[in-house]
Amino acid sequence: MPLLRRKKFSPKPLPDIDPDADYFVCKATGEVFEEYEEFYQRVIVCNSLVWSCGVTGRPNLTYSEAIAYEEKALAIINRFPQQLRVPTLHLATLTYRTRINDMNEDVYVYIKDIYFKDEIVEAIHEDEWWEGKVVDTFLHYEEGEKVDPEEIAPDEPDWDHIRYRVRLWDDETSEYIAGDEGIVVVDTSCIRREKNGPHSINQDKVKMFLKYHCEQVDFIWRVKKEVIDEYQLDGVKFSDHICLVEPKFPKSKTPAKRSSMGKGKSSRRTQEDLEIIREAKQMSKESSKNKQKDISTKVKKEAKEKMTPEQKAAQRLVLKERLRVEREKQREEAAAKLLEEKVRLKELREQERVKAREEKRVLADKKREWNKPRDDLLCDDLVQFPSSAQVPAVLDPYFGEIVMIVEFLSVFGSQLGLENSFPDGVTIEMVEKALFGSDINGPLSDLLCFFLAAIFNCIEEEEMDEEMAEGEGLKGQQEVGKADLLDDTIEPGEMSYKRLIENATSASQISQLTHGTSLKSFQLDPLTVSEVLRLHLLASGAKGSSSSVKFRYQSRGGYTSLDDAGIELKKDFPHILSSLATGNVFDLDIADKLRIISTLITQLLTYASIRDVIEESIDQYKSVSYELKQIQWAEQRREREETQIRHKKRLEQRLHPQHIPAGEEIEKMDTTGEGDAKPQILDVKLTEGINQSITSAATASDSNITVNEEAAKEARKIAKKILNDTAKLDPNRIPQDTGRSRRKNAPADDFNWREYDMTDWNNLEEKYIRRLQLERV
Repeated sequence: MPLLRRKKFSPKPLPDIDPDADYFVCKATGEVFEEYEEFYQRVIVCNSLVWSCGVTGRPNLTYSEAIAYEEKALAIINRFPQQLRVPTLHLATLTYRTRINDMNEDVYVYIKDIYFKDEIVEAIHEDEWWEGKVVDTFLHYEEGEKVDPEEIAPDEPDWDHIRYRVRLWDDETSEYIAGDEGIVVVDTSCIRREKNGPHSINQDKVKMFLKYHCEQVDFIWRVKKEVIDEYQLDGVKFSDHICLVEPKFPKSKTPAKRSSMGKGKSSRRTQEDLEIIREAKQMSKESSKNKQKDISTKVKKEAKEKMTPEQKAAQRLVLKERLRVEREKQREEAAAKLLEEKVRLKELREQERVKAREEKRVLADKKREWNKPRDDLLCDDLVQFPSSAQVPAVLDPYFGEIVMIVEFLSVFGSQLGLENSFPDGVTIEMVEKALFGSDINGPLSDLLCFFLAAIFNCIEEEEMDEEMAEGEGLKGQQEVGKADLLDDTIEPGEMSYKRLIENATSASQISQLTHGTSLKSFQLDPLTVSEVLRLHLLASGAKGSSSSVKFRYQSRGGYTSLDDAGIELKKDFPHILSSLATGNVFDLDIADKLRIISTLITQLLTYASIRDVIEESIDQYKSVSYELKQIQWAEQRREREETQIRHKKRLEQRLHPQHIPAGEEIEKMDTTGEGDAKPQILDVKLTEGINQSITSAATASDSNITVNEEAAKEARKIAKKILNDTAKLDPNRIPQDTGRSRRKNAPADDFNWREYDMTDWNNLEEKYIRRLQLERV
């Protein structure tokens, strides 16, 4: 139970209930109050930050928060290992502490590394950890080993000599691990508790367990009496849990009582005397140990004084040699460790290198496999289609109309002010409820009021625009004349439309004659919406004044009274208006409700404000589509140009490799596509000359795909002239002479081409002749 202002809280008992009386119930505490003032005060207290958790002591909480914290703390306490509860509480009874943290420190430090009988632990068997249960504990001493009981600290276990008999089993097969009974003997280093498991403990868990089962009595934390009776701690011995002597924990100083000064002094003196006696015993133990050490030191000192100088020198030499040998040994061990570490690091790096190489190869194989074309059904990243909601069978014939209504409100809701009537929007479920329900305060009433109000607002805007247009004058009188002559141009078979328009014109005056106001001024609510809807449908398609007809014809795209959807509704479904004359719209069937809503939506779509939204959206769509096409075309042109440039440079590099000027750097193209294509630096004169020779050869050649001797001579002549000009500018650019040399001291312009080996030029000539043949093909 939570604490109120750090005091125990007891709920008010249940009073005698009178069936005829009124009572007030506090849901948080479950109390029943007869007076409202008491109930109000208790609610205020429950919501105030004056409560604290009864288990953890966390302050500044409300009643509900304190209950939640208590539930969490009790869940943690219930998960405390069952086998550790009795030993932990037994150790708590041996403490004498004024602070819960001190008690927790004593108990947790003692039990964290020892294990009690029947406790679930993990033990090592054949170099593996197995789950098991402690069967028994015992102390094991080597042969001839003697232990002084006084040397063992009273609050610490005998770690070195305690042994555990543990029965091990396999969780999967539920069979014993070692032998038939599965019992092994282990020491403290080969046993442990499961980490983060149901049998694990920590300091916070032990503290919460002790705090819940203990209370302060005269400033000392004691185990509760009911807990002692529950776990029968009075008849339990410490040897029943483990084979150790019952520990003796240090005691805390108790504060002096405030009843009288004399008693306070005597208790303080008694406590001080006890402390002095305890310190004296401790000092006597330490002095006995120090005395033994002093005796051994004194014997060694006397033996050292009896030694001669030669013996002392020999002893120093022995010590030096021993130190030298130890240093040498340490140095060798350090070098061996360093070498071993280097080898280990080298092997580790090699393994990482092999692993990285293998991962790279696997990734390349996966990428190669992924890049292969394959069927969509064979892809690895296929995702299942989301499961669609099933449409009820009742909605099946009307589902299209319902979706149309929701889509219209979604598209034109902002233009018609939908958020004022439906802040959360209109959903299919809402329309379904409106159609299938007959509640006058349901969504059907809200939908009809919204549509009628939107139509009346459009009519009012149209009238204002008409008044402004009358001053400026209307254009297009030749088109409007057809609307003025509507009654005279109706075919004989369409007399019913004429009669409907006349009736609508008469009905449009009913509201003014009967109620003294226009229909759009009526108040719209669930009680009047049926009559307003009936009058609106009766007046649908009414003829207006001459100026009104002209304005509607021009602003609504050739609109006439025959284009009103209400005319078609009255002509095809006259029973709807008959039903509205004697009943209300909520009693109509589903199909008639849908027809009425569809008629109102169609009427809204004929008004200029909605038409403007549609036309603006169409214009915006066209402009965006045009911009997208322009961007796509520009990207395609850029890609084509880059491809052509890349192809041209590659072709020139293949066809003119030997005409690249010596000493000039040829800029290679970026074939990876990551950079811009860089043009190669070619000899302009040689390129022009070769193109000219090809043109001459093509002109002089016959109709067959061959190059005649005349064309070849012409090509040689032009090439010689260009090479002559090149030799004047830079003689080093002339091909090297093979076998025959030119005349000594001959000028560059007097080059003897008959003595020059034309092998290189003939090879070049053959390449261009083949190129010409391919082009002509």
